[in-house]
Parts: sequence; structure tokens; C-alpha cells
Amino acid sequence: MAGGDRPAVSHPDGGRQAVAAVWRIESARIVSTLARFTGDFALAEDLAQESLAEALVAWPRDGVPRNPAGWLLTVGRRRAVDSFRRRSALDERYAIREGLRGALHRTPTCCGIRTASMTTCWR
Repeated sequence: MAGGDRPAVSHPDGGRQAVAAVWRIESARIVSTLARFTGDFALAEDLAQESLAEALVAWPRDGVPRNPAGWLLTVGRRRAVDSFRRRSALDERYAIREGLRGALHRTPTCCGIRTASMTTCWR
């Protein structure tokens, strides 16, 4: 934990109760902030739920941070960035794979005429 995120509550039940209380109060703001960040409301809801699930694991174990709503937003934003990076890497792999597939399945041509082999066109 960072210096400013010292636990305020370290009792396991207190952590779960804190998660429930923060979610009741801050869920709309968290989802709307993540929706503005991602540009996708459905993704924002998923990210908010993931950060809530992470809080349910971390807060009882580590204690509730001083700014629980900020903690949830930070986790949501980091998950969004991870999602964007994963998607970008996946798109790149698909593009490379499709480029290779396209090169393998392309019929060789010579001066616009399809040929049976990869011979050099001397025209």
C-alpha cells in the first residue's frame, strides 16, 4: 500500500461491510466515470464489477483504504487500460495471422494473368 492508502479498517467483516457501503453510495459515480474513461457503458459496468470483486478480496485482507471510491476507480481504470492493451495485442496478432494467411492463399499472377507456379514474370 502507498503511504496515503493506509488501512482504516482491518477487521474482515468491516472490510466486507465497507465494500457494501461504498458500493451503495458510489456505484453510480464509479460506473459513470469509467464510462467516460472508456467510452463504453457496458465495459464500464464490467470494470466496476471487477473492481468491486477485487475489493471484496483485498479489503478484508489488507484493510479498507482511506479513499475507497478512489481505490475502486483506480482499479477500474487500470483494468480498462489492461483491456485496451490486450485488445490491441490481439488485433495485431490477428492482422499478422491474416496477412500470412492471405499471402499463403493468394494465387500468383503474372501481368494480371493467374499462373500455376510462382515464376518470375519476364514481360
